[in-house]
Amino acid sequence: MTQSKLQDGQAELPTPESTHSYWHHDPSLELLGHRTTDKLPNEADVVVVGSGITGTFAAKELVEGGRNVLMLDAREACWGATGRNGGHCHPLIFITKPHIAQFELDNYFFIRDFITANQIPCDWKSVGAVCGLATEEEAQAAKENVRLLRRHYPSLADKAIYVEDKKELAKLRVPSARAAVVHPNAAKVWPYKLVAWVLERLLRENDTSRASSAAGIRFNLQTTTPVTHLQRYGDSWVVHTPRGQIVTKQPDARPDIGAAAAQGIQAAGAHAHLGNAGGRR
Repeated sequence: MTQSKLQDGQAELPTPESTHSYWHHDPSLELLGHRTTDKLPNEADVVVVGSGITGTFAAKELVEGGRNVLMLDAREACWGATGRNGGHCHPLIFITKPHIAQFELDNYFFIRDFITANQIPCDWKSVGAVCGLATEEEAQAAKENVRLLRRHYPSLADKAIYVEDKKELAKLRVPSARAAVVHPNAAKVWPYKLVAWVLERLLRENDTSRASSAAGIRFNLQTTTPVTHLQRYGDSWVVHTPRGQIVTKQPDARPDIGAAAAQGIQAAGAHAHLGNAGGRR
């Protein structure tokens, strides 16, 4: 069945006249207007829609795992949410369930170690984070959460530090707060530069000159190619764009379209929390 009308709550395509982001003032010349091949391939193992941090790291893991990946973006590469925030990488240990807190912490350490190992010039700096608590109710709830962490999850105990001493709060630059929770493991980063580095490496490692045809390219990035709708076709999906259609090949498995990012992230051990860092301020 072909879907061509928006469902309730479904977002429209990105506007072609979006505002300019500060974080794009030094864009990757290699990625601007990039289309790995002149024409879209007829098929791909996986189609990833969107080239932000989630889609990019999913594509990285999928390609390294032997999949043939086509990435489509309606605008330039990493031109949406990931390319429009200053990048707070901040696991919120004290307000999430322990297994989620550990998951977020794993994300943080993965990103930190990945950037360090590859010396990626993306302005990563571990700075810690302070969550100020304005009311007595908030302070007592946080205090209890930190106490429970220390009692039941000692591995997370030193990852969230409760502070209510006035002098200490002043040192943390939240003198008017009732209390605060300090997270030693938090950082700032330039997400666009991080994602651009990963995409550039994927393109270099899958140079089109080594492939005899578009079908033989392991990673194919197509910018300014919006996905207009999806069509179920047997055990596969047909991805419709103004430039043509692509069939994803997924025998005996659920097709990876759009949600490919989340599946790839889970398989890789988690990398995605940075993608919505702008909401973590």
